[in-house]
Amino acid sequence: MNTKNRKRGSKWERAKDRGEGLTVERFVRAPVFQLRYKNAKSGGGSVSVMLPVQIAYARGIPKDLAGILVTSDLQGVIGQTLLGQAFAGAFDEHAKKHGLPKSEDLGAILAGDFYSAPTGDVRGATGDVRPVWDAFADRFRWVLGVQGNHDRFEEHRSGKPAHYQRENANLLDGEVIERDGIRVGGVGKIMGKPSKEGRRTPLSFEESLLEVMLEEPDIVVLHQGPPGASNRHRGGEPMVGEMLGLPSHPGSLVICGHRHWDHALSEFKSGAQVLNVDARAVVLLPS
Repeated sequence: MNTKNRKRGSKWERAKDRGEGLTVERFVRAPVFQLRYKNAKSGGGSVSVMLPVQIAYARGIPKDLAGILVTSDLQGVIGQTLLGQAFAGAFDEHAKKHGLPKSEDLGAILAGDFYSAPTGDVRGATGDVRPVWDAFADRFRWVLGVQGNHDRFEEHRSGKPAHYQRENANLLDGEVIERDGIRVGGVGKIMGKPSKEGRRTPLSFEESLLEVMLEEPDIVVLHQGPPGASNRHRGGEPMVGEMLGLPSHPGSLVICGHRHWDHALSEFKSGAQVLNVDARAVVLLPS
């Protein structure tokens, strides 16, 4: 931690020690439904894969809200439509078949990386994800989320901060916004050389995350998340775990993507939880 963190230490510790907010009490691993899409594969070409849509039951969802859909890294296409855009459009049809709430009764949290080349056969493509955000904002009660390292929100201009805002939708980066009584904060991009697109210095990441944690959110949304509690949850950034106080402190539910975990939910002995929704969607329902 840098000197900025130490100067605000007491408040930082209080934010980590709250133990309030949302807590996932049961995660159902079997998908409630799946969508087939085309995904780029390493070395070129594409492969047909399935997007699993799972459910989990969480304590702390307000009575007026039917639930929250959480997803990230939907880097693929259905036809020539971005996967996230197609998924948002098809959600209600599948929800009705499988007894899930309608999109208009759900919040949505987007944890970054929603672009794919239209052909679905280019790994690591970067482009405009506003059509995906618009598709969610047109249908869901509200939308909050962060920028992934492959996301753009306008014509690319080097150094210009990403921006997306509608009456019911906000791109977060160092802010906390309350919707339906749930306080959601977020930090976008990944750590790396700022000269590369979608990256920021570790200090910039830390400072933005500190600003979020000092607001004591119920949910923290990151694209680049921490490691999990076991070998099943590898691939996170240890520095992010340190910033969040994992695994020693319970606190906000951390939602992330960027690195895929076969087991989406990681729970620490302290009570801290990390929900990695890379290449999946999870509907959080009241427990």
